[in-house]
Amino acid sequence: MENVVVSNFMLALDRITKNTKRVIDSVLKDHGLRSTHASCFFRICEFPDGLSSTQLARACGVDKAFISRITAELIEGDYIIKDPDTKGIIYKRKYILTEKGKAVYKALTDALTGIIAEVNHEIPAEKLAIFDEVLNSLDKGIIDYLKGGI
Repeated sequence: MENVVVSNFMLALDRITKNTKRVIDSVLKDHGLRSTHASCFFRICEFPDGLSSTQLARACGVDKAFISRITAELIEGDYIIKDPDTKGIIYKRKYILTEKGKAVYKALTDALTGIIAEVNHEIPAEKLAIFDEVLNSLDKGIIDYLKGGI
């Protein structure tokens, strides 16, 4: 029975991830962006003072070369800038969203929030809170496990 639960969980998580990516791609395609850019928008917005390349790579769970490519595209499109008020060496300056980037972030969150509200309208708030707690616990547990080395 446990194998069925694990299988169902993994399949559902995979479907949710793929479908969420489709929603994100549909919002970003008008801007010439892809879902790979979305994590930068979400992570930078979590930190009002911005994030350096190293911090952004760590927050997104990717390497610095990937972040370098993605941030170059976002800078070229005027979605992010290196904060001119940050002191220090240019490569340590933090990325912040431009007004154009903030508008894209709002479009992403509006689309995802709307879908989540629509599909979860029959689930009581207390069950959603428990689900969120369990999902975050699983996420943290898997991250901690991987840090310990497989």
